[in-house]
Amino acid sequence: METLTLKLPTWVNKEEAENELVNSLKIKVQLKMEFYKSKMLPFEKKYNCSFEDFQNRYKSKTEEAFQEWDDLIEWEASFTLFNEWYERFKEFAK
Repeated sequence: METLTLKLPTWVNKEEAENELVNSLKIKVQLKMEFYKSKMLPFEKKYNCSFEDFQNRYKSKTEEAFQEWDDLIEWEASFTLFNEWYERFKEFAK
């Protein structure tokens, strides 16, 4: 965690400003997580499994499946970004 120094108007309480800033950042992180989760849901429904299960299933294939490869790449990007934002969200609990 980093420390930030701000100049606040006299009518703004320091504790209130800190709470507002932290809450706004939490909301931003949650929105990012929800966005990437919503990008993963169609794949979870299409293949009826989690990303990890699909990835393992795809790796064990012996023949090429271009549509599944495309889906895997897109799904992996959303999965990775969701997890990055989830890790950021967990920092608020520290």
